[in-house]
This record gives sequence, C-alpha cells and structure tokens, in this order.
Amino acid sequence: TNFELAERDKTYAKEVKKETKKVNDFMSTSYVKSNDESVNALDTFESLNFTAKIKSTDYSFGFTHNPGLSDDEIVMSSSFLDQDSTAHPYLSLADEGFVAKTKYKISDSLNFETNVFFGDVEDDGNNLGRAASALTKLAYVKDKTNIGIEFGFINEYDTLLGAKFEGALAIGTSNYTYFTGLNAKTDLTANLNLFANAYLGVTKANTATNSLITGMSDIVSHSASAGLEYNFADDKQAGFVISQPLKVSSGDVNFDVLTSGNIDKGYNYSNFSQSLSPSATQLDLQAFYKQQMSENTKLQFGALHKLNAGSVKGETDTSVLVKLRHKF
Repeated sequence: TNFELAERDKTYAKEVKKETKKVNDFMSTSYVKSNDESVNALDTFESLNFTAKIKSTDYSFGFTHNPGLSDDEIVMSSSFLDQDSTAHPYLSLADEGFVAKTKYKISDSLNFETNVFFGDVEDDGNNLGRAASALTKLAYVKDKTNIGIEFGFINEYDTLLGAKFEGALAIGTSNYTYFTGLNAKTDLTANLNLFANAYLGVTKANTATNSLITGMSDIVSHSASAGLEYNFADDKQAGFVISQPLKVSSGDVNFDVLTSGNIDKGYNYSNFSQSLSPSATQLDLQAFYKQQMSENTKLQFGALHKLNAGSVKGETDTSVLVKLRHKF
C-alpha cells in the first residue's frame, strides 16, 4: 500500500493577467484575474494584494487561490496542464487563504523576505481542513537573475501532506512539516527564461486516540522542477518543464490489526509497520505552445506525459489538450 499525496485539478488555459495600480508613491494594489465565471466575484481573482512601502521594506497583505505561486508564476503556470509543477510543493498543499509578506532590501542585490499564510486545504471543492505556514527567504537579485534559499514550516490542522485520515485510521491534529528550498530563475536572453527549484521537508505527524494507527516516524519528502519559457514574439510563446512531484522518500506508519478474540474473552491485536514511500519516483514532462492568432482568436496547446504515474513503476499517462478561443 502506497501513501498517496493529494492532487488538485485546476482549469487548463485560463485567461489570466496581472495588473498593478499605484495609489500613491508609497501604496499600490496588484491582482491576478482570470476569465473563469463564478457566482462569487472574488473567485475570479487568483490573487489580490495591497502593498505599502516604508523606507527599505515592502509590506503586503492579501488573498490568494495559489499559495505556492507568486503573481508572475500564476500567469506563467496557467499555460501548463499541471499548474502546480513549478509551485512551492508545501505551500501548495493549501488551496486558498490570506497571506502577509514583507521584503526588506539589505543591499542593491540582496533581499530578506517573509511569507505568512493561513487558509483552507481543499479537494475538488470539499474542505478538508485548515493550514498555516510561515517562511523566511534570502534572495540574491541582480539584473535578470533571482536566486533564493528559504526555510519554513506548514502546520496542517486536519490533514497530513494534503491527505485526509479519518475513522479507524484517523491521525491527530496539528501536523507540522519543516522544509527548506532553493529556487532560481534567470533571463538568458530577452526571449528565453529559465527557472528551477528543489525542496526537502520533514513531517512530524501526531496520532489520535481510538485509532488503529499507533505511531508514525518522521516523514521525509522532496520535490524538484526545472523548465524554460521562450517568447517567439509578443503574441507567441512556448515552454517546457520537467518536474518530480512531492514524494515521500522515507517514513513508516505503525498500526494495530485484529488477529484473534471474541466478544466474551476480548480481542488480540498485532502491531505492524508499513512504509509510506512509494515504489517508484514519478516524473512529469510537459510542454505548451500558445499564439494570439488574431485580435479575437487565441490558440493554446498543452501536453503532459507522466513516467511512473501515480508513483507506480512502469505506469505511464499522457494528456494532450488543445484550446481554441474566439471572442465574437
């Protein structure tokens, strides 16, 4: 039995755009808006932020549907079939909530950043629980290059790495994952952008009373991705990314199994241990191409090929989608 991490489905090829409006010399608002129709107008915003600059520090507060992506990354990732492939793997365990950020300019090329988030963990629109996270990041920024190293944690109040455990196999609340990560992006030319990231985390899970699960060891997980985006022209772009989704590399769960007994004499249980690490490492290869064919017509192509799909050795899965959008 493999421990399966939760996956979220998101709409492919949404029309998203980022806009920033300056209030004055010290304050601004920015948002990423999609063309998805919703009863709740707020749902059309992928993110919405208010920023104030005081001396060398930027303070930002807002709401996001993509905790693991910055505003620019939300726009870029909307072209991929798997929009979480380039996202922060641990922050992306949550789906929506409030975020507060700071960015302090240490020097012309060095920033110290913080990020605090509180929100919901969902699956297909069903609320699985709540999560809160905090991280600090040291970023080197020069010309068109950005390299960062970060440390942080996420506290899942009701889930474990995005998965829900209930009933006889329930787990405790407040399961902490402590993570570190490296990320980098650079513009090699005016048309070619490269990006990459790698993350490692350790999860400490709590057990629940009256559960067959009697204990869990520390759970070690990791993920990585790298890709590129090429702009042929203002109305024509293509991209490619290879990624390894978040995977449990080590960790065991101990649980009791009924072996004998009856209602008169009682029951006997035996304790067993099960590894949470899957049998194989999934790798995702995906590409996109999009072109504004005319003022009212846009073509978008996306392909995703999974090796060892579902972390099962030898399994493959391929998806191809073509979207032609025309405004009358």
